[in-house]
Amino acid sequence: MIVAAILIVGCSEQNNAPKKVQGDSQKPKTVAVNKGMSKKKEKKLEQRVAELEDKVNDKSSKQPEQNTESAEDSVRAAVEDYYAAAADGNYTYTYSKLSSYSQSQITEDEWVADNTTMGSDEGIYDIDSIDMVDDSTANVYLTITSSDGSTFERYTQFVLEDGSWKHDLTQEEYDLFARTNSASASASDSASASDTPSASASASEPPSGGGGVPPISENDCPASHPIKGNGDSGIYHVPGGQYYDVTNPEECFASEADARAAGYRASER
Repeated sequence: MIVAAILIVGCSEQNNAPKKVQGDSQKPKTVAVNKGMSKKKEKKLEQRVAELEDKVNDKSSKQPEQNTESAEDSVRAAVEDYYAAAADGNYTYTYSKLSSYSQSQITEDEWVADNTTMGSDEGIYDIDSIDMVDDSTANVYLTITSSDGSTFERYTQFVLEDGSWKHDLTQEEYDLFARTNSASASASDSASASDTPSASASASEPPSGGGGVPPISENDCPASHPIKGNGDSGIYHVPGGQYYDVTNPEECFASEADARAAGYRASER
C-alpha cells in the first residue's frame, strides 16, 4: 500500500508539472553586436550611425535639385552656342540644331535665305532666363538687339532629341519666317513692276493701317485697347493667348477687327 501510494503521488506530480511551450524552443535569439562594449564607445557608435543616416538622407533630398541644375546648364550651353552661331551668320549650323519637326517645316535653303534677309547675323542675343518644363523641354526667354539699336523680347523652346538640345520653333517664329517670305516675294514683284524706291520701301513696312494706339509700356497695352500688334511678325495677340504675355506690342487695338483692318493677322495660338 505504501509503495502504491508513492507511485500514485509521483505520477500526479509529473502530470501537474508545467509543460514547455513548443514555440519557446524556436524563438529567435537576439544577438547584441555591441556586447561587452563600454557605454562611452556604445554612445559614439550610435552617434556615428546617426550621422551616416543623416548624410544619406541629405544626399537623397538634393539629388533632384542637382539633376535639374545639370539639365538647365546643358540647355543654356546649347542655347548660347546656337545664338552665337546665328550672330556669326552660320545658318548651316543653326539649321542642324533645329528639332526634327522644325526641319520638316522649312528646308535648309529657305532657312539660310530667310535668315539672310532678316539680317539675323546683325543681332545681339542675350539669354534672359530658361524655364525647365520637364526633362526634355525648356522655355527660353531672350532679348534681341537689332542693328538699329531697337530691342525686343522673344520666347522660344528647346527640346531634347537624341541626347542633344535642339531649337523647336514656336508658332510666332514660323509666322515671322512666313512674313519674311511674303515680304521678299512682294519686294521682288514690286521691283519688277516698278523701279521707284517707294515701291520697294512699302513692301517691307510693317502693318500700319491705323486704328491702333501706342502701348503704355514696353510690354503693356491700355485696358481700353488690350490687343497687342507685333510689328515684327505682323501678328496680333489677344489676352489669354499663348504668346500674349511675352509679346512687346508696337500698336494696341480695341478689337480684333481693328487689328485686322490695320493689316495684322491673328496668332494661331
